[in-house]
Amino acid sequence: VAVAHGDHWCEAACQVALGLGAHMRGELDRLAEMAGRADALFAEVGDTWGRLSAGEWLAALAELTGDLDRAEKLLEGGLDDAERLGLWHNVGTRLGLLGWIARQRNDWERARALGAEAQRRAIEQGDRATQALGQMASSFAARASGDLDLAEAELREMLVDDVGSAAPGSGSGPE
Repeated sequence: VAVAHGDHWCEAACQVALGLGAHMRGELDRLAEMAGRADALFAEVGDTWGRLSAGEWLAALAELTGDLDRAEKLLEGGLDDAERLGLWHNVGTRLGLLGWIARQRNDWERARALGAEAQRRAIEQGDRATQALGQMASSFAARASGDLDLAEAELREMLVDDVGSAAPGSGSGPE
């Protein structure tokens, strides 16, 4: 419908939304097509938020294909715009993803710092998904660097639900 009516913003937003399915199914060519089209359309209509959203999918694609330099460049490139617009979810997500990339590069200190910053910002916003992303980047970096106690402590935190009880079978909290 958006295409038939020439609504480029709506078409781009649909492409971004459909990117999730392509990403989950591992359809990399489809993800590239959708994210690229969305980015071009959002650029055409001058929508910075939309370009940030499409850019996150382009970065995810780059990370999936092993192009960590491109993924990092795309994520870092949008941080200032996301902060300027007050898009704190996008800021936290980008920091968490940058932490994940640093972990893949064996840059444990940077991964832990970026993960911690993503967590801090996510907690401020009540954004549990981004908080988990930050915790994963940080705890996996701690594990890989040999700090098993810290990794275990951080991963156990992820088991705790919203009311403070632990997940069943974790050995702590009510069952």
